[in-house]
Amino acid sequence: MDEKDFILLVEEAILYARLNKKTINGEKITKQSLGKNISVWKEKNSKSINANIHNLSKGHTGKKFVRIIREICELTGVDANFLFQIKPMDDESK
Repeated sequence: MDEKDFILLVEEAILYARLNKKTINGEKITKQSLGKNISVWKEKNSKSINANIHNLSKGHTGKKFVRIIREICELTGVDANFLFQIKPMDDESK
């Protein structure tokens, strides 16, 4: 799979988290609150966080990609299959 062949559903994961009333430190989840709570982006400013999330959503990734995906999943309550638009395997297909 080419780097540009995938799009991550980050904004949809944020919407899922909001619909399920998930919060970060008592506040509803936004791009900014999500970005500020991802360990590799904690020290970044708002513009950098928006750019990082946009780039991640479009499939342009940098280092520590696995850690970022894991943290997005933990914070929003979705799994990696959702983010990558992969249909989960059911028990019969294993």
